[in-house]
Amino acid sequence: MHPLDGPRLKVERAAEHLHQLDLEVTAFNNLSPYFGRMTFEEITAEVVRDFDGWRNAKLMKVPRASTLRTHASAFNRVLDLAKQRGLLPLNRTPPTLTIQGEPSQPRPSFHEREIDHLLAFLPAWAGAGRLAVERDIRPLLRDYVEFLLYTGVRHGTEARRLE
Repeated sequence: MHPLDGPRLKVERAAEHLHQLDLEVTAFNNLSPYFGRMTFEEITAEVVRDFDGWRNAKLMKVPRASTLRTHASAFNRVLDLAKQRGLLPLNRTPPTLTIQGEPSQPRPSFHEREIDHLLAFLPAWAGAGRLAVERDIRPLLRDYVEFLLYTGVRHGTEARRLE
């Protein structure tokens, strides 16, 4: 067994878990407010087209293809669950959400020169600080920044989910 097999499995399971959470959040925040009071028989192709306009107004923009795929995946999971529970007639093909959209733009990133400069700057910065609390917290912040740089994890939601 490779020494990284255990951590790799944990990362794969965490990624699956995060994807599931994304779908649940999408269903709760984006699908439920619009479709929540409708029966499955009421959800037609026209209703789905109206949903597209409602979602665009709610987001105040036309979502990118990746967002559309996430919404469609969450919608399909809800439909699959409804079929399993006998709430959706098996002989009726439900409408689908569109997944056609503009491709996502790559997130901004640091250039190698910028990363080298930042990594050279961090040790001196971490050791400095006017107040005791600054001198206590800066080494931790330096470690956090290095972790983000070396792993590619984004600060905020992605990093918050780590254990």
